[in-house]
Amino acid sequence: MESSSSSTASPHVALPTGEYEVFMSFRGPDVRNTFADHLYRSLTRAKIRTFMDEEELRKGEGIAPSLVRAIPESKIYIAILSERYASSKWCLLELAQMVECWKQRKGHLILPIFYLVSPRDVRHQEGLYQQAFEHHAHKHSPQTVKEWKEALREVGQMKGWHVTESRGQILPNLCCLRLYNCRSIPTNVNTKQLSVLDLEGSSVMDDWKGWSGIKTCTSLEYINFMGSFTVDGQFSIGKFKNLETLILKGIDITTLIIGGGGIGKLRRLEEMQLMGTNLRELPAGMENLPSLETLSFGSAHCMEIPRLPASLKRLSISYSSRVPNLAELKELESLSYLWADNPWIPGDLWRLPNLKELTLRHSRFDGPLLQDAAAALPTSLTRLLVESCPQLNELPSLVNLCNLTRLVLSGIGVSEIRGLGELRALETMELCRLENLNNLNGLENLLLLKTLTLRNAPLERLPSLANLTKLKDLEVWDCSNLVEIQGLGGIGRESLSRLKIGRCPNLADSDGLQLLVALEELLLYQQSFGGMQSLNLSGLVNLKQLNIRRWRELLEVKGLEGLVSLERLTMEGCTSIQQLPDLSEIERLESLQRLLLPRCRSITKLPNLSGLRNLETLDLQRCVELTEVEGVEGLESLRWLLLSECRSVTKLTNLSGLKNLETLHLSECVNLTEVEGVEGLESLTRLQLYNCRSITELGNLSGLEKLEELNIMGCTKLMEVNGLDELEKLRYLDMGRRMRVKYLAKSAAIYCLRLAGAAPVVGRLVSWGARS
Repeated sequence: MESSSSSTASPHVALPTGEYEVFMSFRGPDVRNTFADHLYRSLTRAKIRTFMDEEELRKGEGIAPSLVRAIPESKIYIAILSERYASSKWCLLELAQMVECWKQRKGHLILPIFYLVSPRDVRHQEGLYQQAFEHHAHKHSPQTVKEWKEALREVGQMKGWHVTESRGQILPNLCCLRLYNCRSIPTNVNTKQLSVLDLEGSSVMDDWKGWSGIKTCTSLEYINFMGSFTVDGQFSIGKFKNLETLILKGIDITTLIIGGGGIGKLRRLEEMQLMGTNLRELPAGMENLPSLETLSFGSAHCMEIPRLPASLKRLSISYSSRVPNLAELKELESLSYLWADNPWIPGDLWRLPNLKELTLRHSRFDGPLLQDAAAALPTSLTRLLVESCPQLNELPSLVNLCNLTRLVLSGIGVSEIRGLGELRALETMELCRLENLNNLNGLENLLLLKTLTLRNAPLERLPSLANLTKLKDLEVWDCSNLVEIQGLGGIGRESLSRLKIGRCPNLADSDGLQLLVALEELLLYQQSFGGMQSLNLSGLVNLKQLNIRRWRELLEVKGLEGLVSLERLTMEGCTSIQQLPDLSEIERLESLQRLLLPRCRSITKLPNLSGLRNLETLDLQRCVELTEVEGVEGLESLRWLLLSECRSVTKLTNLSGLKNLETLHLSECVNLTEVEGVEGLESLTRLQLYNCRSITELGNLSGLEKLEELNIMGCTKLMEVNGLDELEKLRYLDMGRRMRVKYLAKSAAIYCLRLAGAAPVVGRLVSWGARS
């Protein structure tokens, strides 16, 4: 008998040493985890000794000796004759042996179960049984094949049970099955009423038992096998007459099997995603799919796509696939070329009256974008995206694209954008990695522009932005030659809400920033304005987020006290700043929730922070020159206090008032001698004191009822920690050598304990058990 290699939960018995009452013969992949499993368990519960073979009993060309003994020693033979039973030589060898014992010995009984197969097919070897014997005829002797057929004929004439539906399967009314990235797929699920089958990223093998139900499931409307390993190069969709969506993206199939009637019988099919397959061709008659609206296709082995239906609205193709009737698809709204080698884009593309989106990505062009270099793009376009096509040196003129709202050009070789100033409806423009671009003539005419992104461009100057009164989002990044953004102070005083500038070392000044009164988010990154050392933000009363990162030349930031709407202030890696301005009116920053100043290595002192009543996060990590944090005890809303590697801080006083504090990180504060009031932090869940080697005392921690994580590794002067025996929620505990801990018996939640050196634990660890 053939077993399933994927049956991890199937029950097995030891090799037979005496007489068995029942011997079960079945094909493993068909029924082992479903019908056979249930039958075996029922027999054993009834105390009927039943033989169910192990996979390793199959040896050589014949039946293993243990099986040879088990068959004659059993009294009853149960043959589960499933659809592919006859395809297994092991099953046929067993059946022939059972029939021989039945004929020669008295008292033996064969009980056939016709599982989802007709007794007539078994008796006369028809259907799948006929196909199986056609295969056996090429591999086995005529005499062997004859014996197998006679055994099936004998058993097929016996009275048995005919199972017409998948008994033993769970969820009999299942309509939707979604399993993502599963290494194995259940076989005991009833699939015959499915309308949705989604196995994206899962391992779907040839011998998966679910195929038998799915292949006859006419109710399926949605199939997704994206990224799944499927059947040996073929996939049949002929019976899915109600199919609406078929996704086979990224799987290794070479042929779609349609069956009689052609693909046109799938009249409800709306979407096909076949990108990244190895299909040799698409089925003929694609133009006869009246409902098809979306097609995604790409195969290196298929150079020409058959004629497509006029109903198509979205088409995505890759490699060099050619669509002969592309210009006839009058309903087409979106056209994409991906990973194409000299994609064939007809010059009469302008004939598509409804085309709204044209996308080209990761493609190579040896010539113009359109086959006819003088042709124009369709005036109906609203989105044009051309990305990662470095050989493309010229675009058609955009002068006629009066409806274009979004333009994305990235990683192409163009030196100019012809017709840019005529894009009167443009709202979003993203220009990235245009290394040959020498001008943006016409930019000042884009009066409806809302978002402008400029990255990695060699431009020295931008046209004046003063007329762009609708501009809300401006990003200028990695423009090393840029010396000026004309009109920055005048653009959108009532509109610009987001500004990002980074790595523009030659940009002249920042005076215009103070005039951007509508600004809500400002990001300045690494040499935003060349070598400037002072930044004045006075007047930005609506600013909510200020993010200054790695601006190493910056010495001071003026006007912080006037940012009354500020919610988040980040100054990371600004290594030259020595102190923040005097925030005598800091209580005005009542909206500030996060103050992040990590790696500001030159800061020695902070203003008194006690007025920041709504501050939730204070991050001063690696401020190695900071000596004290004044006013922290008044931050009643504080939840995270991060001071790791603040090597000059020696003392934290009166923390007991921080009733909402959840995380306290003080690791590597090597000169910290005292943390006063830590025992009163009733909301604390994480306390990190790693390598705080000057701390001598922590106090009693029994009041930290919510503490889950405690790290006191490397606290070499801390000799004793009291109160841990009351911390019932403590899960992670790291301790150093020579430290005494009294009674951890109540710490049943601990499942990670690290003890460096020989740290004596006084008391019994009675409640840890296997979790210690």
